[in-house]
Amino acid sequence: MGSDPGTNNVLVKWYADRLDEVDEIYLYWVVSIAELAGAAWDHSLHMTLGKIPQYIDNELVCVEGGTEVVAEQFLPPLGVCHVRYVGHPQPLTLPRYIKGVKNVIIKGALIPLWVDELIAEQKSTGLLNTEPVDLKGTQVTPYDLALKLWEKIPEGRDNGPQSSGLKVIVKGRRADKKITYTADMVGRMAPGTGLPASIAALMMDDAMSRPRVWWRRKGVSTRMSF
Repeated sequence: MGSDPGTNNVLVKWYADRLDEVDEIYLYWVVSIAELAGAAWDHSLHMTLGKIPQYIDNELVCVEGGTEVVAEQFLPPLGVCHVRYVGHPQPLTLPRYIKGVKNVIIKGALIPLWVDELIAEQKSTGLLNTEPVDLKGTQVTPYDLALKLWEKIPEGRDNGPQSSGLKVIVKGRRADKKITYTADMVGRMAPGTGLPASIAALMMDDAMSRPRVWWRRKGVSTRMSF
């Protein structure tokens, strides 16, 4: 429970409860590298590698990470950002609890744009490969090298605003009318991750003293969370 997955899952459930049928769910997020450090870099590179799950046309399918780029408008100061397929769990989990949904798509972006473009170039040239190679008698894993390089590459370059954001789009029907709900959020990554996690932890602690209430919810109550 954080920002993604976390807050956006709760938003999806909040909107789904207000529809008779849910057809499509789109989860988009943007992280500025001005807010990235440590293990976050490892996660940011890894989630674009290989085949990753998406729920498309009522089926769980595997697509190539980092592909199918679309331009999406986010709140200021983020503006238009180019998001692409990333490996997060919602295509696996949301269809289990929101019956009838046809598409659950998750895409993300690191900004400024040059970051994702350079990651794509590193991927295409093999610098993100995870199999060791022999370099003058020494076994070197290209991915580990790339990870170390990303600790230095942003120095002296545009690292974007001290801000990150997410967008949730839920499409469906109510009383035979097509309805689209959209939520946009922008702010710092640390509180955006830490605050919902702490709220969920407090709710879980309270529910564990009343286990029947917790299990009946099958997760975090949207009403109580908001």
